Amino acid sequence: MATSPASQARGHITFASGFFARILDIQPFSQKRAKIDTSHMGLADDTSSESGYPDGASMINIPNFLIDNGELVVEIEYNPDSQPPIGHAPETVTVALGDSATQATIQGAGWMSEFTPKAPLNDIMKGTAKITWTGPLTFAAGT
Repeated sequence: MATSPASQARGHITFASGFFARILDIQPFSQKRAKIDTSHMGLADDTSSESGYPDGASMINIPNFLIDNGELVVEIEYNPDSQPPIGHAPETVTVALGDSATQATIQGAGWMSEFTPKAPLNDIMKGTAKITWTGPLTFAAGT
C-alpha cells in the first residue's frame, strides 16, 4: 500500500472491510494475563494457631496460559464521508506505525466496540475508536 510521508510519520489503521484512517494517537493493546488460584484446604496439616487455620498459610497462584490483548484505543482523523465499521462483525485490523520505508505493523482480528467523533469548528475533525481484539496479535518490524 502506498503511503504519504505524513501518514508514515503518524501511522494509519485499516480494516478488512476497507475503512482507513490516519492515526493521531494510539494505545495499540493492553495485554493481561490472569492468575489462577490453586489454593485448597489441604495445603497444610498444621492447625496450631488459635483460629484453627495453618500458621502462615498463603494462597497459591499460577499464571493462566491465555493472554487477553484487551483493546486498541486510537485517535484518528475523522472523515464524515468514510464511516467507521462500528456495526461490523470481527475482521482483520492492521495498524502501521513509524516513518521508515516499510512501517512496523500490528495485525489481528477485532471489532469496533466504540466510536466517538469530535468536529470542532475551524479545527481538525477527530474521532476516538476502541477496537476489542478477539485473538492473538501479529507483530512485524519496519525496515
